[in-house]
Amino acid sequence: MKKNNAGKKILWFCWGASFLLFIFFHFLNRQKFIWAAWGEASNDTFGTKVAPAGDVNGDGFADAAVWSPGHGNAAGKVYVFLGSIHGLSKTPAWAVQGEGPRDQYGHSFGTVGDVNGDGFGDFIAAAQGFDNSKAKDVGKAYLYLGSPQGLSATPVWTKTGESAFELLGDCSGPAGDVNQDGLNDVVVGAYGFDHFRGMAYVFYGAKNGGLSPAPGWTAYGENKDDWFGYSVASSGDIRGDGFPGVVIGGKQHPKDKMERVGKVYVYYGSKKGLSKTPSWTASGETEGELFGWRALPSGDIKGDGHNGLIVSGYMYGNQIKHYIGKVCVYFSTSEGLSKDASWTMEGESSNSLFGYTIASGDFNHDGFSDVMVGAPGYQQNRGKIYLFLGSAKGLPEIPSWTMMGETADERFGSYLAKAGDVNGDGYPDVLVGAPDNSEKGDKTGKVYLLYGGKNGKLGEFPR
Repeated sequence: MKKNNAGKKILWFCWGASFLLFIFFHFLNRQKFIWAAWGEASNDTFGTKVAPAGDVNGDGFADAAVWSPGHGNAAGKVYVFLGSIHGLSKTPAWAVQGEGPRDQYGHSFGTVGDVNGDGFGDFIAAAQGFDNSKAKDVGKAYLYLGSPQGLSATPVWTKTGESAFELLGDCSGPAGDVNQDGLNDVVVGAYGFDHFRGMAYVFYGAKNGGLSPAPGWTAYGENKDDWFGYSVASSGDIRGDGFPGVVIGGKQHPKDKMERVGKVYVYYGSKKGLSKTPSWTASGETEGELFGWRALPSGDIKGDGHNGLIVSGYMYGNQIKHYIGKVCVYFSTSEGLSKDASWTMEGESSNSLFGYTIASGDFNHDGFSDVMVGAPGYQQNRGKIYLFLGSAKGLPEIPSWTMMGETADERFGSYLAKAGDVNGDGYPDVLVGAPDNSEKGDKTGKVYLLYGGKNGKLGEFPR
């Protein structure tokens, strides 16, 4: 009697197809992170901060930078990985360690644009724990120039704090061209100045020496213990008049007898330079919120030609949920920023620390700027990141895309940064830090690169 193998053939075909589909989807899942890098040793906490490096070698591809604060007995170390058509390099092209233990070199770092007008992106790094011969924790900032060979091995400009515990350089970054001389300028915070009253400096770009020896602009906190200058950044061109401003955060500023509420200050630019007094301010709502922990320009979220501002207070909570975190976006007109937040989003659960880090950029290349938020405390420190896509209506109330960390306790999303277009596909890419990842050793740390894509989902293949 002839055997009927049709059923077996169908069974084997279904099993084979299922297996192939499993392999295919498993492969796709494995490719969410096209590139990843790990720290060198246990407790390096590589990825505590990540930042765009700009195009330091002028090859047309964006480069990326990563910090390991624990490296070398907390001397700190910063790494720069070069972009290419294949994405980021597997090994760093440039790496510098702090001068001594506890320096925390790299507490702030990243691209500052072209400060000397030679056509190459330049780079700042700072060591807030640097000690001079007379005092501890004065802090020190270092400027490195870009070139066809990449970043210079030694700094061309340095600035050292003047008093003990000034912590100069805890935060630093590009200020834009605030004095309209065609060169990019740099803003540097020193939140420990004068018993933590805090201050911020702007150093002007210079063709000789990279930056001016003395600051061209300074601002000071209102009270002692304000921590003014803990966050500093360019505010972008808020009023659409062609003049960039700066935003300074004082995360511990009090309000109505409440402590550590936080306050943010924006200084608009003009033909005469930055305003001497704040042009706009906003404060947190609750005690211990730390509003102004992070503050940066949002870009043009609604496509109306006006830039906004993003501010976070990651310790925000209410009577039901504690430390959920909060992020606010303020839209603007030709008159300046709105008095009240135009969009507010809170974290999902207690201790999620939503807003510990924020980033903005047009990640799906649709002409509207988008907002990304990290919540490293989510689900007992596994961590989670959120993407909110901009549109003519503004930002949505529900995230357009989310991603959780790979392992428990890795604090995925402790830091986010728009890396720029590292692989030349036309979409900006994103760096995500997970400093407590222990795949290569206890808290070695890990950084992921996610590619931007037109559908608003990060982590696609490079095109």
